[in-house]
Amino acid sequence: MASLWPTIGSLFLGLLLARTAMAEETEISRGQAGPARTIAVPVDDSAGYALGEAKAGPSAAPQWPPDAPPPPPPAEKPKDEEKKEGEEKKEEEKPAEEGPKNLFHGPWLDDQHLDLRGFVDAGVGLNPASPLDRFNGPVAYDDRSNESQLNQFYFTAERLTKVENECGEDYGYRADVLYGTDRRFIQTIAGTQWDSGWDTGSRFYGLCMPQLYGDLAYNKLLLRGGHFYAPCGYEVANADGNFFYSHTYGFLYGMPTTLTGGYAVYKVKDKFLVNGGVDTGWNEFSSLNGKVNGMFGFTWTSKKDEVAIISEWFVGDTEPAGIDGTRVECVTDITVKIGEKWHYVLENTVCHDSNTASTATPGPGVAAGPGTGPASWIGWTNYLFYDISERWAFGFRWECFQDLDGAVVTRVGPPAILEPGSTYNDVTLGLNWKLNKNITLRSEARWDWAQNGAPAGSKPFDAGGSNGQFLWGNDIVVRF
Repeated sequence: MASLWPTIGSLFLGLLLARTAMAEETEISRGQAGPARTIAVPVDDSAGYALGEAKAGPSAAPQWPPDAPPPPPPAEKPKDEEKKEGEEKKEEEKPAEEGPKNLFHGPWLDDQHLDLRGFVDAGVGLNPASPLDRFNGPVAYDDRSNESQLNQFYFTAERLTKVENECGEDYGYRADVLYGTDRRFIQTIAGTQWDSGWDTGSRFYGLCMPQLYGDLAYNKLLLRGGHFYAPCGYEVANADGNFFYSHTYGFLYGMPTTLTGGYAVYKVKDKFLVNGGVDTGWNEFSSLNGKVNGMFGFTWTSKKDEVAIISEWFVGDTEPAGIDGTRVECVTDITVKIGEKWHYVLENTVCHDSNTASTATPGPGVAAGPGTGPASWIGWTNYLFYDISERWAFGFRWECFQDLDGAVVTRVGPPAILEPGSTYNDVTLGLNWKLNKNITLRSEARWDWAQNGAPAGSKPFDAGGSNGQFLWGNDIVVRF
């Protein structure tokens, strides 16, 4: 019964904040303007997402009557005054600078709709317990205890599809490459080919290619095929898309990170999108069992953009060959703007697998052993952000993740040990400081505690010796 209270509290807090949400539109300066894994849609080059005709150009000035004498010529102005007016006009015509300064920019790239960009993320997770194995239990991406990490050196090449007035066709593509310690959590599963073996001989560092896909846009329809991030969850794998340095259990263990396959997105209305597709399995390039999985979902945004809901469903069999089972998961994110400064997100993850290879606690009447029993997990995460100023932002995160069957949460480090069935709780307080548009410093204090009866040596934290842990994480993100 005790494990129900975090769920009840999350629901109550989410409903309370949703009722008090104000309608003002505001630009959130936290680095996230909504659920980070948004559904892809073609960009409308002339009218954005709004339906209707393109704006007409300025009408021609009326001619003076032909039978009237011509107007007198304008008086000549001093050259210094003309120069001053020219500089002022040039300054007015200069477009406002948005986002970070990009090192890769030029007329040819702009004509091709091609965007080349990247970032570097490095940090350290300080752990006062100093565990002997130097791992922060199942917490990641700052998994190494008291040791600096180059988490991500990330580069993206992308061409967005663009159509005018939601009528026409275009193509696009994207390729992402990552080097760093985070590649261990983003690579495809070993044995499914692709980037699972891209290492540099180092225990922690290596390469991965989390995305390589192509897009086709036709009117309100977009088709995507290749290897891509799963379109679910508020947090993302690329560090520049998150407020916090560390990640939730729900993001790390409760949902897919990457998928390989294809899906379609259709814009039903101005602020309502639906999608559906097929894939080879969670974090797999080639399927482990040769079966095809499915996904479908929707994105809805309120008229004034103060509320957004993204919900995605996954159905299929992701276990190795010979272990037959069906996995069904739903991930839902509700984002609410509250006035000009506050921003709230409620995320829920629910999953059931009828027969999993990693079940630690089989169901009633089921003998112990690999692939011998059902498993379920459920997670609730609350995010609350406050924009202190244009440069400073405060964030709060509270998560309750139930893996009572011990099916998905794994202690990071060699060898990867499946944790006992537990309810995991974590509270994180964070500050972001934007030094400028390209550099962000992030600092967070995080408390984790697990509810289980595991003996010493088998607990989640402090090399198996504790059910609780405190971390102070600090990192820097530099965009280019």
